[in-house]
Amino acid sequence: MNGNNEFRFIGMDTPNLTVVEDNEWGVQGWHRVTEYEISDAFKTILQMGGTVTRTYTLSIQGGASNTNNESHIHRIGNYDEAMFKDLDLVLKLANEYKIRLIIPFIDNWDWWGGTKEFAGFSGKTQAEFCTDSTVISNYKLLISYVLNRINTYTGIKYKDDPAILAWETGNELGPENSNGDVTLLDKWTNEIATYIKSIDKNHLVADGKDCFRYGISDAQLNDSNIDMITDHYYWGDYVAACQAARNLCKGKKVFYVGEFNSTDPTVNNNLLSTVISNGTSGALLWSLRFHANNGGFYYHGDATDSSNPCFRWPGFSSNSLTSETTKMEQIRLYAYEINNLNEPKLSVPDTPYLIPASQPNQIRWQGSVGAQYYVLERSTSTSGPWVTINNHATEDAIPYSPYVDGSAVAGASYFYRITACNSIGVSPVSNVIGPISF
Repeated sequence: MNGNNEFRFIGMDTPNLTVVEDNEWGVQGWHRVTEYEISDAFKTILQMGGTVTRTYTLSIQGGASNTNNESHIHRIGNYDEAMFKDLDLVLKLANEYKIRLIIPFIDNWDWWGGTKEFAGFSGKTQAEFCTDSTVISNYKLLISYVLNRINTYTGIKYKDDPAILAWETGNELGPENSNGDVTLLDKWTNEIATYIKSIDKNHLVADGKDCFRYGISDAQLNDSNIDMITDHYYWGDYVAACQAARNLCKGKKVFYVGEFNSTDPTVNNNLLSTVISNGTSGALLWSLRFHANNGGFYYHGDATDSSNPCFRWPGFSSNSLTSETTKMEQIRLYAYEINNLNEPKLSVPDTPYLIPASQPNQIRWQGSVGAQYYVLERSTSTSGPWVTINNHATEDAIPYSPYVDGSAVAGASYFYRITACNSIGVSPVSNVIGPISF
């Protein structure tokens, strides 16, 4: 509940909020997120009608993507302060934008380091993660650190922060963490959920068990310390699975779809319609990629892969293989519908920011949320006159590359400015950069 109203949501997961795993222009993948990027993500979620997003897990050194990179967790009790300060900023801005977060503590998989790496810190195997007393004790130490952390921007402890909707015990946890016995995973979940509640009385606890593979158990449904049960859909009959889970949880637990995506947008549409009609509390599409600090959008994986669950708002026809535009429109429509609201008109894009260029043929800008295209102008003086050199510049290239002014004359110097456009209107004009010599 949110006051006297039932709290329901449709939106997107935003994995890069905790650390950026993707490349951007001039910077290789795996780096810290910036304030502009966090704000861009939250503005995007709001424009899509969202009120909730789910982050990815805390990163653990030794994973496939971060073997030697800075991570939230380097060893037991050894946490990266800079990375956690970035999470502090995420929480600060989430409060300002009134976005609630679902935060899973640990991953089953080793993309960013997961249960295998965490157990390895204690000399144990992944199969012992849920059963070994030393590993469990060390996991509780991590949870205690996170819940009791004082935000360096706001002075609020995480356990008291209203931006957090729920703590998730993990992401897609399975019996590979308990010697193949799923009942031991349920026992571990009870112990961890109980421990979270002993410290944090303010927030919901979500069970991170992989229910799609292993089902929803009576242990989950009857555990008083578990508030929310979640499932992820990438194959099979989404509607039937959602209906079955909702029926099991009804009257006992909140149920939400934590991740989903199908190559067929009709499947997504049918799932979202079912979520609304059967009383499921929420659903989050995997996954939102926001604007990059150095220009363009982040993108994860191969743009030619039709199954790639990676999307940019408001969607671009160049990514038709994944039905990007259709899926983005679906999320916005249903995000309002689940709260009995009519979908409002879009707003005019904010003013974009032209990044000062130090080299020729590298005209870059920090994009505006909801912009479909940009108008780029050039002049030989800061006072004009201004000439349009591209009336439909886009930032959808994968990978992103700076704009090249192909009509520039060798030896000349130019100034540039830009506006962002969508179907509603045109933003105010940007800052002016230059002179840039060619």
